[in-house]
Amino acid sequence: MKDDHLDALFPKKTAFLNADLIILSHRDLRDFAETLERNDLMTLHVQSREDGLWQATFELESESGDESFHKIMDGLLNCIEGLPINLR
Repeated sequence: MKDDHLDALFPKKTAFLNADLIILSHRDLRDFAETLERNDLMTLHVQSREDGLWQATFELESESGDESFHKIMDGLLNCIEGLPINLR
């Protein structure tokens, strides 16, 4: 039996859209987020979670799509590598 509806849910061809950087920490991440924003990352949210950890989610502003994959990954890594050693 063929499940045609599964083809609509799970297309055979996949594509890269974008990547988010998610950081979890026991420390407050608000200052860390401000530092990353100065390094060209966009903060999507920073919050304290119910388990006591802080979570921050970032995105690099860039075009999406398969052809942008390496540019986005390089940009995220460059932002992290450009941080002062105590924040890495």
